Amino acid sequence: MDPASPPPFAAGFCLPEGQEQHAALQLGGSPGTVRLVATGGLVLTETRLEAAPSAAPWQHLNERPVVELNFMLTGHLRQSQGGLLRQQLYAPGYHNWVHNPQSLEQNELLGPGPVRLITVQVPVARMLGLLTDYVPELPAVAEQLALGRPLVQHAPAPGLPPRLRALLDTLWDSPAPLGLKRLHYEAVALELVAQQAALLLPAAPAAGPPLGAPERDKLHHARALLLQHLAEPPSLAELARQCQLNEFSLKRGFRQLFGSSVGQFVQAQRLEAARHLLLGGGRTVAEIAYELGYAHPQHFHRAFKKHFGHPPGQLRR
Repeated sequence: MDPASPPPFAAGFCLPEGQEQHAALQLGGSPGTVRLVATGGLVLTETRLEAAPSAAPWQHLNERPVVELNFMLTGHLRQSQGGLLRQQLYAPGYHNWVHNPQSLEQNELLGPGPVRLITVQVPVARMLGLLTDYVPELPAVAEQLALGRPLVQHAPAPGLPPRLRALLDTLWDSPAPLGLKRLHYEAVALELVAQQAALLLPAAPAAGPPLGAPERDKLHHARALLLQHLAEPPSLAELARQCQLNEFSLKRGFRQLFGSSVGQFVQAQRLEAARHLLLGGGRTVAEIAYELGYAHPQHFHRAFKKHFGHPPGQLRR
């Protein structure tokens, strides 16, 4: 987990959205800095430390129920966490997922080189929503999180793939306007989740038959129809009829081309539209829920919290 001391770590969850924060650190006698930003319920943190000659181990309590994605770029660090990690070496290129709330964590710098560690902190509810909606191939991970059990997933191979490394190196290259900063940081955080999840996936089964150009055109038409009618999407049978496909071809082809079922796509697009409406202001949560086709605001509230990790009203505070 992030070796930053508790004050800047905890501060990430109550910062104004999209506003970067910088702080000086002194951990185990070693000086350093932490840079962090909160967006969409996620927190991005970069910790840099210079090992002092008299550096000593330090420890802190992990209190928050979050999943942490850790990416070690430079330096060496040894970490232990009660009941989960024992003397785990963080070397350049090592990365993992860790969930171990209410555990005592101890860190120790190794060697004289500078340490650079990037961490993404994802609330458990948000990570569960992401796994359920987009990565059903990792059911054991989702089950562990749902049960509140400690969890660590190590990268299957040492080193950072080029695309992942490039993403980490350009993490802070955000546009100037605050709204675009929020969008940039949330997109980067979710891309890091996606890249790490892809490395953890089991070997993929053989793909279905390739989609021909006419079938792809029909599926893109189906997607466009769903986006036009998010509040009242057509049934599968009606959508298949309008796109001149049978239901089996629609379901199989939609997942193959877009990576999700029709229902998952509609749900995700509705919630993303709701988030933008909430950020824009001017309408109540109930009005937005009804506008996007939810029969009851309570259903919308539950779906929103499951997907984003926080209730819709939090965006209005």
